[in-house]
Amino acid sequence: MPNYNPVYTAPYVPTGNPWVNFGAPGISQSYLDNIEGWVYMVDNPPDVTLVGTTAGTAHLWERVFHNRKEIEIFFAGYENSTGTPQSIVLPTAFSVIAWAASGGFTTSSSNGLQFLLSGTAQNIHTCGSLAGGSFNTTTTLLRYCPGAEILAGFDTISIEGSYSGTASGVVRIWGN
Repeated sequence: MPNYNPVYTAPYVPTGNPWVNFGAPGISQSYLDNIEGWVYMVDNPPDVTLVGTTAGTAHLWERVFHNRKEIEIFFAGYENSTGTPQSIVLPTAFSVIAWAASGGFTTSSSNGLQFLLSGTAQNIHTCGSLAGGSFNTTTTLLRYCPGAEILAGFDTISIEGSYSGTASGVVRIWGN
């Protein structure tokens, strides 16, 4: 991740009007730093860290390039042994479709991630076999999934609970 210097803090801080009719603009470093910082913030939403209900963290890193988005969620010793899912509201929602792949982010073989739009889980297609040619329709992305197509936009990722044992892994999502 690139580092912006000086570090930008939201929101944009107006620095006055640098423009003068019929004259050269009085642009200052402060003005340009604020503009560059705002552009950086738009292109690079803030990271989100979720603390597991039982242990560990899930750290979401999102990058936006024009209308394309990329998310990586790093699970470090994460565990949610409660029956209540934990959710991460995305800094920038996906609007149409996305592709996801997952590693060992949970110890459960039946609980995983759901992609929610206004609180409703969206359908995904997961590969029916590694030989290809078939798929399964579900609403849950499970661990060690080599690829899944999320069939609609979503604004929240829900991490299901009710399992024991910490896990570390990565989920990668990209789309628009």
